[in-house]
Amino acid sequence: MSDSRSADRDALWPRPTSRFKLILPGDDLPAIFEDASGLESETQIITKRPASPETEAGKIHMPGLGKVGSIILSGGTVSAESAVWKWLDQSQAKSTRRSTLTIELVDNSDRAATRWILSNAWPTQVSIYGVESEGNEVAVESVEIAYETLEIQAP
Repeated sequence: MSDSRSADRDALWPRPTSRFKLILPGDDLPAIFEDASGLESETQIITKRPASPETEAGKIHMPGLGKVGSIILSGGTVSAESAVWKWLDQSQAKSTRRSTLTIELVDNSDRAATRWILSNAWPTQVSIYGVESEGNEVAVESVEIAYETLEIQAP
């Protein structure tokens, strides 16, 4: 009977097939999150009129400044002994330090499918569920992170 309940539960609520790891340099205890949004960058378009009339449209489009937003990681757990937790905790004490972060999309066998490198990143908002009494894991509802540049790498 318990096997059929388990199968019914899995059919209604499928287990996530991937998750996101938040890694700080030199830390071997990454934070694990279920969802990530805002991993995007944009290049503004500059329109110029050339001095020469030979251009058909009379306009030239050129790449301008890059623009990035902030990312939101949600549904996560962080070890209270990790560098990630210390970094998040410092942000609440108004002594935020910027850091280079790596976010990896990993599958169930812990293989990275995609990697995003965020430079000069800092947490702007942290929402905590609570701390588990039997361990040193902190349940994090969401973390919003601002950054200056985004680099996408294949694993």
